[in-house]
Amino acid sequence: MNHKGKFIFYFFVSFIEEVFFRGIIFGLLLQKCKNKYLSCVIAALIFTLPHIFNTDNISVLVMFIFPFLYGIFANEMFYTTKSIWMPTGFHWLWNYTITSLFLVTGTQSFIYVHIIVAMIIMIPLFYIVIGKTRLSGD
Repeated sequence: MNHKGKFIFYFFVSFIEEVFFRGIIFGLLLQKCKNKYLSCVIAALIFTLPHIFNTDNISVLVMFIFPFLYGIFANEMFYTTKSIWMPTGFHWLWNYTITSLFLVTGTQSFIYVHIIVAMIIMIPLFYIVIGKTRLSGD
């Protein structure tokens, strides 16, 4: 698949996953549990399950840890912004870059660097955006 095709395909994959895992599952858990933290962890575990098997020569432990951490992070984005668009954007960026960079290079060590760099960039960026939004009153 060419880059344009990947770009469009991974947008739809990310959007559908975020609607399902954040909008439906996390949303229902919030309604039923009435506990943000418990709902966040359970929804992140549910998000992790299908991703464990996307190994492509990556350890199952890494494919448990990263989706779980991302699931918590995406739940927080959804909860804080009350919108599916920010987690969709982060998910889309992740899926597109991982398939365009990692799968092209084929080096396993690159995936670990990508995961670490993505988390180092994504988490502070999210809180900067949220902080600016709160300061501006939006």
